[in-house]
Amino acid sequence: MRKFLDRVYRFNPRLFLSLLLVSLSVSLFEGSSIVAILPLLALTGLFTMTPSSHPLVSFLHHCGINHLELNVVLLLFIGLVVITAILQRSLAIISSVFQQKFNTRLNADLYRQLAFVPWSFWLKRKTSDINHIVNNEIGRVSLGCYFFFQLITALSMLIMYLLISLWIAPLLTLIIVVGGGAVFLFLSSLVKRSRRAGLIISDYSKKSFFALSEHLSSLKITKAYGLEEGELQRLLALRQEVEHGYLKFVRAQSFQDLIYKLVAAIFISGIFYIAIKYLHLPLVSLILVVVVFSRLWPRISTIQNSLHSISISIPAFNNIINLEREVYVVMQTSNAINTLASTELMIIDSIECVNVSYYYPDSKEPTIVNLSMKIRRGEMIGCVGVSGSGKSTLADLLLGLVTPQQGNILVNQQPLSQVYSQYQNLIGYVTQEVFLFNGSIRQNLQWSNSQVTDNDMWQMLELVQLHSFVTNLAQQLDSPVGERGTNLSGGERQRLLLARTLLRKPQFLILDEATSALDEDNEQRIEKILQGLKGQLTIFVITHRPVLLANVDRVFTFNNGCLIG
Repeated sequence: MRKFLDRVYRFNPRLFLSLLLVSLSVSLFEGSSIVAILPLLALTGLFTMTPSSHPLVSFLHHCGINHLELNVVLLLFIGLVVITAILQRSLAIISSVFQQKFNTRLNADLYRQLAFVPWSFWLKRKTSDINHIVNNEIGRVSLGCYFFFQLITALSMLIMYLLISLWIAPLLTLIIVVGGGAVFLFLSSLVKRSRRAGLIISDYSKKSFFALSEHLSSLKITKAYGLEEGELQRLLALRQEVEHGYLKFVRAQSFQDLIYKLVAAIFISGIFYIAIKYLHLPLVSLILVVVVFSRLWPRISTIQNSLHSISISIPAFNNIINLEREVYVVMQTSNAINTLASTELMIIDSIECVNVSYYYPDSKEPTIVNLSMKIRRGEMIGCVGVSGSGKSTLADLLLGLVTPQQGNILVNQQPLSQVYSQYQNLIGYVTQEVFLFNGSIRQNLQWSNSQVTDNDMWQMLELVQLHSFVTNLAQQLDSPVGERGTNLSGGERQRLLLARTLLRKPQFLILDEATSALDEDNEQRIEKILQGLKGQLTIFVITHRPVLLANVDRVFTFNNGCLIG
């Protein structure tokens, strides 16, 4: 609990203190509406209060105010309640602003850490676990933040009301029960309206969840291309939409709450008027209606609910803290390794593995064993082997996503770690997994290189044999591809992925089983495209399909992590 409260306070101390100030102001004005009602009613002549019996009476007499009409007193009372309601609405908005910005900060910090943490971290964690923390646990912590401010407000008000109640009169009368029932029925109608308005939040949550799912699906290629910052900005932009939508909802909901307060004030005033003019109820009974019915009991309920909600959010907060600590440790280790990464790299002349061995975390047997090989500029290399022989692991090593525990990977005779940031801009990577997000063809092509022009895109579509297909679409480049490219065939999706990769203008292209899900016709189209690229860039093809090996310069054969041919 202490760590949670400390994190909340340190996020924005000024806004936190502002919330406390507004909360105390709400308590003060609500208390004033109770304290002032008796002296003001005394000035109507309903009963007598001497100046010495109450400071407010003495002050009013000193100002020359010795008599007030009943309707004036009731209007003053309504005015105090209106001011209180406005302050409460401000408190609701400010606390929601704090909650949403705190939520955004938690998301931004976690997004940034997860975007830049080395790929080795993801090999030890389930994506579903991260998804759960980002989409569920942060929301629970944010809700706990909201209920924390609800608790502060309720406690300050409760203390004020208890003091006033103990000073003025006892509780629990028939009028309280009747009045409480009426308010409950009115509140029920507002709750139904708020529930309908709350459906707005679901749309924003779904949009945010889907965007994050896309990000996690594309994380490997994002890191390979060094596009973490762009993806981070896209996610943060969506998060801002969620924030704005939620605040819009809260403002609408708090306006309904303001109306409720006004109606309640008029209702209580009506009780006063009827009781005095027609029922002639004693003054103590009227005070009971004001103090207990409209003030005390709801605060006790709020405190109970807030404490319960905060206690539920603490485990979620601990999960977030633990994840942040784990990411921090991995990042520190990675930063220590890459402190010398400053050598420039303009052209990839060669890529070499020298006695490379790699073990996956918690694995006793190496996946790559004492590998030595060299790929020269312009070569087209085939890589074959049974499943699990180490081919995809070699691709990860060549992409720089993982670091060998033994041996070195050299680019132009320099350690990959020293040229990695430049190396990322010179590589292309296509896998069998389709990563197309739910946007247009143009947006998908621009994802890996935002500087490409329409002419560049059309030329690349011609190269991958999609020019005629896109030209015949109603919206051409602006045609939607659907969720994960569902508007396209398997071959069209894979060729669009290849076009997007080639728009990066890579010098080293890795294809990891890129045609495994394609039929023979589409596979031959990919092979023809690669033939046209041969010699223009270095190509490393991992495949089980003989058709892609027909024109390679060399074939590397793997078995149990060893290069055997």
